Amino acid sequence: MYGTIANKTKTLKKLIETIYNKLKNPKDSIPYLVKYSDEVENFISNTHDDIVNLLPDNKKYLARWISLKLLEKNTSIYESLKSNFNIDISNNANIQNKLKELEPNLNTICDSIVMEIVSSAENIRKQTCTFENATYNSRDRKIDKILTSKKFGIPIMLVFLAGIFWITITRCKLSFFLIV
Repeated sequence: MYGTIANKTKTLKKLIETIYNKLKNPKDSIPYLVKYSDEVENFISNTHDDIVNLLPDNKKYLARWISLKLLEKNTSIYESLKSNFNIDISNNANIQNKLKELEPNLNTICDSIVMEIVSSAENIRKQTCTFENATYNSRDRKIDKILTSKKFGIPIMLVFLAGIFWITITRCKLSFFLIV
């Protein structure tokens, strides 16, 4: 894998090519499995077999995702399963009972799912994004600190505005005299 810099077309082309090759050969890649809280993982494992038994053979990999959508109270999953696979999961007593057991904690569970996804994304970023020079923008930060400080920011802004005003007036006078 090559490093990618957003404003360098060459590195973006390499990234796109790598993604394309991974998508062409999905068997070569190992998906990243997000590990959720014990409560969520227990629900997923307890409902996994029930959901797998309802799905067609070539769609068994969707069971974990469907379990998460059920926990998130995503009502469109019921309609989607009905229209795409002719499955009515709302009639499955085992799954519905397990959802009712978790009903009082569903908002907290949804929050924990989102936090785990964000945390996993952050971990992936830490493993893949690197900086060769940690002080690469220290000069910019120093300038920014001065320009936005309470002590110097407003006076510097006023000087810049006065300069722009002066340039505008002198340019207008110059063009006026050139026209006359």
